[in-house]
Amino acid sequence: MYLGKIMRCLLSLPVLPPGEIVQAVSDIRPEVADDGQHVEGLKKLVAYINKQWINKRSIGPERLSVHDIVSH
Repeated sequence: MYLGKIMRCLLSLPVLPPGEIVQAVSDIRPEVADDGQHVEGLKKLVAYINKQWINKRSIGPERLSVHDIVSH
């Protein structure tokens, strides 16, 4: 998977339902190929997203997702 597609996938995480975000991150992780010039940066970014967005109790998938937000 190339850089642009991975970035679009990561940036679209908040529009997924909360129950699908963790699996989506898990699906993205193996797509970061070991032969690209941006590999280390992408691996660090995915690790950061897991640590600071997904696994952090104060955020987590439920607060990250905007899927069910209704505007008035």
